[in-house]
Amino acid sequence: MRDRARVTPALLRGLLVLLVVALTLGVCPLTAQPAVDGKVLVYQCVATACVLIFLVGSWLENESYCAPCALFWLAAAFAGLNFAAVLVAVNVGHSLTEFSKWAALFLLFLVAAWSYRTPKQFRVFLWGVAAAMVVAAGSGLLEWVGIQPLGWLKAGKDGVGVSRVLGSAEAVSRGLLPACILSASLALRRGCRWALPIPVVLVVYGAVAGSWTAGVGLIAACVCAGVSLTARRRGMQPGVTVALVLVCVAVIGGAGMGAAWKLGARGDTAAPESRWVDSVSGAARMVADKPLLGRGPGGYVIDRPLYWSARDKERFAVSRALVRHVGSEPLEIAVDAGLAACAIYVAFLGLALAMAARMSLDRGDGERRWLGLTLVAFFGAAFVDGLLGAGLRAPVSAYLLFVVAGVLCGVRGLDSENPAIQAAPRALWRLLAACAALAIPLLATRMFLARCELAAGRTAMQTEDYEAAQKRFAAAADRVPHSWDAQYELGMAYLKAGLPEEALSPLERAIENNPNHVEALFALARAQFNVATKARGKKSEAFLDDALSYAQRAADLHAELPESHDLMACLLYTSPSPRDRTRSRMPSSA
Repeated sequence: MRDRARVTPALLRGLLVLLVVALTLGVCPLTAQPAVDGKVLVYQCVATACVLIFLVGSWLENESYCAPCALFWLAAAFAGLNFAAVLVAVNVGHSLTEFSKWAALFLLFLVAAWSYRTPKQFRVFLWGVAAAMVVAAGSGLLEWVGIQPLGWLKAGKDGVGVSRVLGSAEAVSRGLLPACILSASLALRRGCRWALPIPVVLVVYGAVAGSWTAGVGLIAACVCAGVSLTARRRGMQPGVTVALVLVCVAVIGGAGMGAAWKLGARGDTAAPESRWVDSVSGAARMVADKPLLGRGPGGYVIDRPLYWSARDKERFAVSRALVRHVGSEPLEIAVDAGLAACAIYVAFLGLALAMAARMSLDRGDGERRWLGLTLVAFFGAAFVDGLLGAGLRAPVSAYLLFVVAGVLCGVRGLDSENPAIQAAPRALWRLLAACAALAIPLLATRMFLARCELAAGRTAMQTEDYEAAQKRFAAAADRVPHSWDAQYELGMAYLKAGLPEEALSPLERAIENNPNHVEALFALARAQFNVATKARGKKSEAFLDDALSYAQRAADLHAELPESHDLMACLLYTSPSPRDRTRSRMPSSA
């Protein structure tokens, strides 16, 4: 094996450790969703920086990047299918922004595969994960008992400032499962038993946060590690061990999904299990309608109202909250990029699990055997947790999955002969890779700044400062023209300020970006109606006809909303019958 004790790999490993600490502790500006938006921006920017450092450093050190094992090709195929799905999406801009997250994770996978070569190097990364997560979980437990350890950290006047360490209990719990497994692996090593309280604290916090999917994942991790240990002690063949591990994961995952389905099918509307059942059943119907390339990354939230169940409509009528992700990661991938992408994702996890199981049987190298056991538990838990939740949509767990997969590739060893990559001119492919990588933070920064503007605008709306809100929402819409949230909020700011004419354009663009946005459809119908009350003659009739059309579209999606009946009644009373255009109009404000 070539000596890799050089500056560039060590620098990249240090950046990866710092990044996992930053993501776990939530070191980012505070937006409406502090646990997601800022962290996504952080890992996308660091991924680009890591790639640029790799390209320059490997060139100066005369290092070529050869493709890793088959995991590389599966990850590349997964990214390629997601990009192809972008091209057929309803909202290409939105899907491209969502795809940039997958692209950044793929780059982090490549960087980890090139930087890590020994289990000892990986132990430093594990210590970073354990230290950061125990601080976050410990802070969460203190807040749970009523102590505010970081109460002096406050947001700015516009909702933009330094975030709390945790962000939210749910956000921490998404990264809790992998951190618990990795820290337990460290604590069980000789000489590190003093670290046993770390996984204990994480398990306690998981119980407090109520993350039941993490509990099922921990069961899968323990079973997979136990099977691997038993197989090594009994001298089983690698193929048999891999088959047993995969069967155990499939059985535990299937049992978890079956139990969740049984509980959710008879649970009340507000129960988490019922939301899980409704999201999974709706996603299955969405996949059946578009099985090839799906609806584009992030397309689930756009088309979801077309597949609402009665309980979904009831929840929306009460809280106006949309479920933005499917309760099962493979299903959401199938919705976004088709069944082929879903199959590749499952194969990616299955192959990683098989590679780790084989490594755990290594009789000649205790360090590799320890790493194999750690990764068997890690990928087994990730597989099961993905079936029961949307772990890849949480920045910490998504980052850990792709980086650890890259470490597995790097420690296992590279394929030294790969003419497809080595034949390309060194300077050319580095230049192309740098240009592609730089596009990622550009998209991420615009989206993040737009989120900050939206948060500030919503704060202004709460104080009824509609003029300030309009400026904020307009700035957000300028940064991300494909965002329906920014356009809708801008239209509502105009409507509440008594300016229905100005509200028409942004609300129309919101519906262009998301044709199934129920609230935007209702808002546009109201705006058209209010404009009609000020107009005269045929112009008023045109506005009323348009208002009736948009109100009907909204009612088709969700006829149970109270304002649906109110608005339709106003429009039908005011509009003339198609059979009698001479009937007088009696407009009244909606």
